[in-house]
Amino acid sequence: MRRPLSEIIKEMASTLLTDPERVPSGEAAHASLLFAHAAWDRATRPTARAPDYQPLLQQFQASNPTLWSELKSSDTEALVVQLIAYKHAHYPDDHRQIVVRGMRGDNIRVEWIDPSAS
Repeated sequence: MRRPLSEIIKEMASTLLTDPERVPSGEAAHASLLFAHAAWDRATRPTARAPDYQPLLQQFQASNPTLWSELKSSDTEALVVQLIAYKHAHYPDDHRQIVVRGMRGDNIRVEWIDPSAS
């Protein structure tokens, strides 16, 4: 039985935090989940167009000017590439595609489809 994709995305997102044992700010949590979602999509659908998440990141940073101190880098592409490599290393045979991802409090919800199951 496969692990819930919400758990995997949370696991991936936590690798981007400078202190994964500390509860991150809401902005850092949302940003790291955004990068994990983008990386998962790019790993499972390499021809998919990369999303423009800069407007969201600007909102997160406006709300929390210390956002980038909670993440391992402010180089967003490097973070996504790191997560793509993580996905390939740990979940190479998982071809689920994320349709919707959200967070409410500590709960992460991921809705997905699995084209390989058809």
